[in-house]
Amino acid sequence: MKKIWRVFISSTFEDFRLERAVLQKYIFPEIKKEANKKGISFLPIDLRWGVPEESQIDQRTMDICLSEVERAITEPHPDFLILSGDKYGWVPLLRVIKKEEFEKIVVKLKELGKDTKLLETWYELDYNQLPPSYILKSRDEVIDKDYTNWDNWKVVEDKIKELLQSAVKELNFDEETKEKYFISATHQELKTFLKYKSSDKKLKNHMIGFIRKFKDLEDIKGNIKNKLSDKQNDKIKELRKEIVTNTLKDNLKILGVTAEFYKKVFEKNERCLKEQKNNKKKECFIENVFEKIDSLEEIEKKLEYKDFAKYLVKFGQFVKERLLDSLKNIQIEKFTEKDYQEDYKNYLLNRPFVGREKEIEDILSAIEKNNKVLIYGESGIGKSAIMARVIKRLEEKNKDVIYRFCGVTVNSLFIEDVLYSICKEIKGGVKKLDEIIREIQNSENEKRNKEKQLEQTENSKKQKELEKEIQKIDEKLKKYKKDFFWFN
Repeated sequence: MKKIWRVFISSTFEDFRLERAVLQKYIFPEIKKEANKKGISFLPIDLRWGVPEESQIDQRTMDICLSEVERAITEPHPDFLILSGDKYGWVPLLRVIKKEEFEKIVVKLKELGKDTKLLETWYELDYNQLPPSYILKSRDEVIDKDYTNWDNWKVVEDKIKELLQSAVKELNFDEETKEKYFISATHQELKTFLKYKSSDKKLKNHMIGFIRKFKDLEDIKGNIKNKLSDKQNDKIKELRKEIVTNTLKDNLKILGVTAEFYKKVFEKNERCLKEQKNNKKKECFIENVFEKIDSLEEIEKKLEYKDFAKYLVKFGQFVKERLLDSLKNIQIEKFTEKDYQEDYKNYLLNRPFVGREKEIEDILSAIEKNNKVLIYGESGIGKSAIMARVIKRLEEKNKDVIYRFCGVTVNSLFIEDVLYSICKEIKGGVKKLDEIIREIQNSENEKRNKEKQLEQTENSKKQKELEKEIQKIDEKLKKYKKDFFWFN
């Protein structure tokens, strides 16, 4: 199996769609080809496109994003690409707030004369959390309006955020606690990466930072300007400072560019979206800018606004060069699907996990009785974490466990690949079992020969030597038989 090389892409969403489109269409396919030549599977993680809708509705977007950052870091040779512009980005609501913390916020809001009904409607106390905490409800749990619709939810989200932030500003929380209520998704992803970087000095080689500065934002007006920038200048400066401070000089690029082309594309896209209401088949994606451009080099020739075209080419070339340099340094080792699955199991075992002991014991009991077990539940409730602990318990009992966490590798995305890799692993186990049986037979034959020699010799010194050799063979046989029964 090929070694997987993960690259996590972090940025604000709307204002970097053109750059992301450049990466997806022109850069990543080339990197993938070069990686394939080395027997490496290139896997860019771009979650601004890929968080499932049900996870968004269930308020687990940030859980997924941050766990993917951690997973990319804990696997061999990660890369973290962060793109920062003039927009600080979406500040998500905390999904979990400790009971004591939440109740202090409610008290403070009442002191400030604010209505806390909205907050108490959307957050529910859960004593199963340790410590007990208030949990943000799924968007389909409150049914006075269709909050699965993003526009409806956005209004509520902003009001809840405003309530939380106004109280937290007045409370005597420590800086780390306060920060949680004001930090953007992109900034959270960066801080998660930097948390590991402090304990692994090699990670500094794998952070790629790109900062874009618009030259003419003061000339842009209205809604388009809001999509390209926001008022959180201090937070943007803080984010950029962290990027510059923690990125090696060769891995950092800062480019200035006019915003005029972005303005034109956004306006065209908005007109298209309005027309779409009457024409359901019409597509309105700003990535269509590149529809008739086949390569990065052609952008300058075929794209209006030459300043922006040159900028996009420089951006694409920078990312390409940095990733190719990173690719050169990847050490090739032969990893099997089993190795990657074991890495992910260990990753799950190292994450915080409390309770579920009865469920684990019930599953183990059913397995001991050769019963089939189906575990089901909503996304994100811990099914994989439970299975990792079941597997660990079985392995501690010297059981041979064949397992797959579907979707964690390129070879576990489709059922055909999963079945194929399981069959290969079973075949490998049978081969090893045959080898053990042969070794047992050879050792038993050798033991019989030594015992025959012992019977025939009268030399006491020779007798002692043979007895020692027979004892060693017995010890070897015990080990082989232990391995043999491990396969049964």
